[in-house]
Amino acid sequence: MNGGACGLWMGPRALVAAVVGSDGRVQTVKVPRTEDAREGLVAWLVAVGVADMLLPDTLLREDSIGRVAIASGLTVWTVSRALVEPLRLAAGISAGRSSAIAALLARMQRIPSYRAQLRRMVPPDPGRQLRLL
Repeated sequence: MNGGACGLWMGPRALVAAVVGSDGRVQTVKVPRTEDAREGLVAWLVAVGVADMLLPDTLLREDSIGRVAIASGLTVWTVSRALVEPLRLAAGISAGRSSAIAALLARMQRIPSYRAQLRRMVPPDPGRQLRLL
């Protein structure tokens, strides 16, 4: 999986990660909604050589996975959910197929016209943080 990308989508019962390798093969993993599971997923992604994580902007706001991934050195990209939904519909992927939606996200960075729609999340600069106390 070296150099692959991981797309994330929140399913009804679990977070779904789809890793698309540089050879195009897809491996999906369902992760329980716990902080330990998030950390375990990110550790596994780093271990298998995944370089980029793609997730909808809504998931970044609602879940800790983006922060955990950035802290572990992964490059995290967000995409507007308003873009994901029409792509999902055009691809004929039903809303309940979380694995297919996660794979769609993982593949977005390989398509130049969609790559321009991605927003890279930059880790906070500790030198620019203000001390409150």
